[in-house]
Amino acid sequence: MQVTSGKSLVKTTSLVSEFSGNYSLTPGTESGLVMRPPLLSPQDCMAVSKRFAGCWGAKKLQCAAKHAVVNSNSPMETSDAIAMSFPYVLGGLNFPEFELNHRVDLSSEARKLVGSEFLLCDFYFPEHCVAIEYDSDSVHLDPAQHTRDAQRRSALLAMGIQTLTLTRGQNMHMREFDAFMSFVAQTLGHRIHPRCKDYEQRKQDLYRELFYPDMTYA
Repeated sequence: MQVTSGKSLVKTTSLVSEFSGNYSLTPGTESGLVMRPPLLSPQDCMAVSKRFAGCWGAKKLQCAAKHAVVNSNSPMETSDAIAMSFPYVLGGLNFPEFELNHRVDLSSEARKLVGSEFLLCDFYFPEHCVAIEYDSDSVHLDPAQHTRDAQRRSALLAMGIQTLTLTRGQNMHMREFDAFMSFVAQTLGHRIHPRCKDYEQRKQDLYRELFYPDMTYA
């Protein structure tokens, strides 16, 4: 229960998602991360919250466990996933169900395009055959990588999967991020229709807490 101390619901959800993901924040390393198997699951946190029901922080942990994401490979993936999956009342986009780092086994023709038997999609919407790939500036630095990205998109298209690319720059600017997510919603046929009157403010507050306090709306 101590993990909730002094943390907002958003931060607690991010922490549970980190525990349920494949990484740990490790200052001093080149990427700031160390990859490892999940330490626990949201179901584990839910069980703890119910066991200690009535204790301080139990309700917050239970809510965080309900909204946590699993199988994330980085803090940015976690933040993007929370923004997409959180309900309207919490400022989220309430997107249809999706999976993080979903494995796509390739056909023989698709394998020829990438020289691999399978690909992992950062975000995958199984009911819509749509994938979102996160284009990180720290990784995508050279023409060879851009070529590999194009090959990945072609291989996924050969499997009937449409790929949309989210850049780090879009994550830094609220208006760009919002425009991209509106495009994703349109692609999915998902109507963003919140009932809370102050939804736009709630959404901006969520974005700032997930990404950066000084995230601009430029």
